[in-house]
Amino acid sequence: MRGCLSSSSFAILVNGNAKGWVKASRGLRQRDPLSPFLFTLVADVLSRLMIRAEETGITEGFLVGRDRTRVSLLQFADDTIFFSKASLDLLQNLKIILLLFGQVSGLKINLEKNTISGINTR
Repeated sequence: MRGCLSSSSFAILVNGNAKGWVKASRGLRQRDPLSPFLFTLVADVLSRLMIRAEETGITEGFLVGRDRTRVSLLQFADDTIFFSKASLDLLQNLKIILLLFGQVSGLKINLEKNTISGINTR
């Protein structure tokens, strides 16, 4: 995988003439077919982390359907929705999980784009 990321070089064009080459060392090029696969792998890590957090009681989602399936997050494309009981401790634990995930994955959580919405809270 490292070879896929670092084997590319890019030319810097000035007035149509190549003035220098830069070797890629981090990230993928836009529209690289490997990109969705890598994103899926990373998203799966977050999903498994949440499952483990529920098993240990760090977070608590909600039960759905006749078989009472526990749901703590839903993911679609690059969006994630977390579900938790309205408890300050559980929400703080979720924030810690997200910060740890960010440190491990190198992804940054954009707190400006996040919202907390209460449903059926008293």
